[in-house]
Amino acid sequence: MTHEWGPVKVFINNQGQLEDRTKRARLDDLLGWWNGIASGDLDRDGDIDYVVTNFGLNTKYHASVEKPTLLYYGDFEGNGRRRLVEAEFESDTLFPVRGKSCSTHDMPVLGERFETYHDFALASVAEIYTPQCLESAHRFAANTLASGVLLNDGTGRFEFHPLPRIAQIAPAFGVSVTEVDSDGLPDI
Repeated sequence: MTHEWGPVKVFINNQGQLEDRTKRARLDDLLGWWNGIASGDLDRDGDIDYVVTNFGLNTKYHASVEKPTLLYYGDFEGNGRRRLVEAEFESDTLFPVRGKSCSTHDMPVLGERFETYHDFALASVAEIYTPQCLESAHRFAANTLASGVLLNDGTGRFEFHPLPRIAQIAPAFGVSVTEVDSDGLPDI
């Protein structure tokens, strides 16, 4: 199963109960904005592999295991209303993705704390929002935005291989595995 802000999930039907096997499949740390999935024996070894689509690499967002793209969902104003805060790393500092205009439109209290665009632009997420707000907020991460293939090793464990660069130029929301060029090999 694909979904945003998490891994591609693997479930096994165990006597009518779905059992989450994502960790056993070695997919629990592959976090993305997964949009589509298709199956096929891509490496022709007799088991089922998958093609998974993601946001792509031609974007303002950058994600890695060391520096994931983050999303916080919580009450940042202390008024009970939950808001979203996107954040990304620049070097080792976490900054908000949205600038002062968007941020203060959603949370006017920030306009009182940061009078100039310059001051807001230089402030890290930790300088804008209190540690309590960040700690109590739901935190989501994406550490890869590349679409790719999940090759099954035959035991239900998968290894991720990004698709070629040309396949990363835009978000992909669906995919098919079929034979189109009569060479006997599966095509994506």
